[in-house]
Amino acid sequence: MTRLLAAVAALLLFNSAWACSCMARKDAGFIHANLKHLPANARGALFLTLDTQLKASAFVIASDAGALPASLSWPELDGKEQHYLARVAPAEGFKPGKHYKITYRGDSVGWGYPAQTDFAIDIAPLKLTDAPPQLILDGAPGRQLLQLETSAGSCSSQQPATVQSFHYDLPAAYLPYRSALYYATSSEGDHPETYFASLCGEPLFGATAFGEQHDMVHSSCDKPKGRFALRGWVGLLEVEDRPRPTNIVQVDLTAPRGLSCTPFGILKEVLSSRDSRRISNATCNISRAEWWSNTSGIPQDLPSESDILTLVHANNGAPRQCVLQALTTVLTHTPAPARTLGNALGSMFVDDLMSANKATVDTAITQLDEATRHIVLNGFQRQEYVQPHLDAVLTPLRPVLRKLQAGGKQLPPDLLNYLKE
Repeated sequence: MTRLLAAVAALLLFNSAWACSCMARKDAGFIHANLKHLPANARGALFLTLDTQLKASAFVIASDAGALPASLSWPELDGKEQHYLARVAPAEGFKPGKHYKITYRGDSVGWGYPAQTDFAIDIAPLKLTDAPPQLILDGAPGRQLLQLETSAGSCSSQQPATVQSFHYDLPAAYLPYRSALYYATSSEGDHPETYFASLCGEPLFGATAFGEQHDMVHSSCDKPKGRFALRGWVGLLEVEDRPRPTNIVQVDLTAPRGLSCTPFGILKEVLSSRDSRRISNATCNISRAEWWSNTSGIPQDLPSESDILTLVHANNGAPRQCVLQALTTVLTHTPAPARTLGNALGSMFVDDLMSANKATVDTAITQLDEATRHIVLNGFQRQEYVQPHLDAVLTPLRPVLRKLQAGGKQLPPDLLNYLKE
């Protein structure tokens, strides 16, 4: 136990990194610098600016033909031209098949986006002859875990919320440029809550909550409210002067699926369902819930041993990594010896540790090290169960770990200490 307490002390020193420390970020720069090609009819690279008097002379453009003078244009947002989002292009326009590098000349310290972008121009233009983009609801609204800002020490955590997920069905012409599409929503009726995923930083400009076509609106878990007509807006503003409207859908957040509003209660509920999307959401996010809160659902809402074992053995669509995280988290917070759960967690690593593939073995060792460290660090308030939980995890693994050591495999120091207990 002395080694165990020493390991805990080391982990508690590492715990200080969890404190929320925000770096100031200026919303400026080329917002789609990761996109390396634009259509032949592109009007410019999108540049977010804090300078309302921005001039074309602030940019240097290099091309296959040498240095070129720049020009600026301004797409319309919210129905009017604005002066915080510019398009930067050569004064004579882009040439199909050519490569361009555009650099901002001024001070860019602290910017949230790059001050330089380079890309090629496609031979073909963007032709939007298909039907307009469609906004499609992903089933009915439900109670689930959602990353939200928190003042509980970290910048964000997974918290219970009422969520209506939706996605965009895009015209085929957009697909080669999907990472650069601009998205926005508007509503009539009740206004959806503004989404803040973290105390640190604003969301990426024109991005959806879940990346590319996947978005959501949300409300509180215990007292959800909101009935409104929702419309989306989508556009490739490097080409288009304004985003294109989608269809309108009706959203009612007041009667969501699910009853629980605790993180572990939500996990327990969804494990009895056959909804692979909800199971994946809960298992992938439970380890980042606020388990120290008196609204966590510990211990009264912890899933049963049979529910967790079913999760381990069932083909329910949950990623294996998420099953490992969920099983580790439930075991960590189970306020009693839980040998069966611990053995089940350890057994999940056996095949990978015995693999002939070195990368598979290395990954399994890393994941096992993370799982055991999680038990030690987060179960420290229930110290009397930490060692029994570790023993249960390591019991089915000791023979294979000893064999790896005998073959010269180096194990992480903390894992070695746990094996010696």
